[in-house]
Amino acid sequence: MIDALIRPYFLLLPHDIASVAAAMVWGQKTALTQDMYDVFKVTGLVHLLVLSGQNITLLLGFFAGLEKKIGYKIKAILTIIIAAFYLALFRDPPILRAVCMASIASLALIFNAPISGLWAFIITVTGLLIVYPQWITSVSFLLSAGATLGILLFYLPIRSWLLHIITLRKDIVVYCIDAGALTLSAQIFTTPLLLAYFRELSLFSIPMNIAVGWLIEPIMVFGVIESVLYHVYAPLAMVGAYILFGLINALLIIVRVGSVVASLCVIHI
Repeated sequence: MIDALIRPYFLLLPHDIASVAAAMVWGQKTALTQDMYDVFKVTGLVHLLVLSGQNITLLLGFFAGLEKKIGYKIKAILTIIIAAFYLALFRDPPILRAVCMASIASLALIFNAPISGLWAFIITVTGLLIVYPQWITSVSFLLSAGATLGILLFYLPIRSWLLHIITLRKDIVVYCIDAGALTLSAQIFTTPLLLAYFRELSLFSIPMNIAVGWLIEPIMVFGVIESVLYHVYAPLAMVGAYILFGLINALLIIVRVGSVVASLCVIHI
């Protein structure tokens, strides 16, 4: 199944672009070169090269933007269908965490009993640890849960503080504030874990996450569309391939340029 989903990338895109698409959209890293992996690692963006909870959340969040057009119940149903699809294919802790939270929130909307993100997080983490108690020592689960909890608790306060001290309200400035607040809040709990487990930390990861943040959701969305479209109507998939090529190429340009500076900003302990 996974082979069929990533095949269009390698048939229609250059190998380096296709390997990044396969890793980001479907978690398949076997085609990545060591050099490509190292460039993402030194910039603090290696989490993008796995099918992480963040990537799934951004993909599912795409439908949140369609709520006014399709209605919140249809959006919730689509979210559950996509979550179930990923759940059928993967059992990785971050993915299960993301799809379970999204499904709980969507079911609550369908039954007109919306719950806060924090409650969805508590229910999800508690349920997963009951089913998989061994995950209490899983680095990927702890990092995913820590990043999510940090965002739920600290994103809005950090964003409000940044908006208060930065009076300029240009769109690009607000985007940087939003992305910066998201990255900072996610790292509050993950930074100690990264230092404890990996003994290194990239000080350049915050500006790099801000620089590439606008590309992640469209790459996820068009990556999924490309995988499906190729098997439905291959000629039209060429259009999607051009779009995906442009998005991932822009990502790689930013990452490669950033890696020059980032290599000087890594702390080892």
